[in-house]
Amino acid sequence: MGVATALTAAISAGSSIIGGIQARREAGVQADIANRAARQAEIEAGERAQAAERETRKLRSKQLVGFLKSGVALEGTALDVLEETELLGRQDIEAIQRQGQAQAFQFRSQAQAAQLTGRERLLGGVGTGASSAFRAFQRDQELF
Repeated sequence: MGVATALTAAISAGSSIIGGIQARREAGVQADIANRAARQAEIEAGERAQAAERETRKLRSKQLVGFLKSGVALEGTALDVLEETELLGRQDIEAIQRQGQAQAFQFRSQAQAAQLTGRERLLGGVGTGASSAFRAFQRDQELF
């Protein structure tokens, strides 16, 4: 193999491999960002759920005080109102948590996709580099 051909093959192969490594690094950064966003979505959903729980307790307490001040016995309709407030509050909290889980899942899926893409680009870069070197070697062999 001539020096020029070998040098060209080495530069081409090295360039492809370096490109693959860089793409892998960039994908890793994207995956880290998506994983952090997933964790943030979980934290924010937890905070919103806690706020909804506090609001439900506050509303139930206000209703209870209102019933007691009015002399309403805590049975029948009054009890039904309190139980419904609690039930609706739990449903809101569960919906908030499910939404946070769905957002986190979406971000984690993006992270996994980025990691997979990075691996594919790395392997593609290595494969392209090896292929370039092999083709250069073949051309050189055909000349002699």
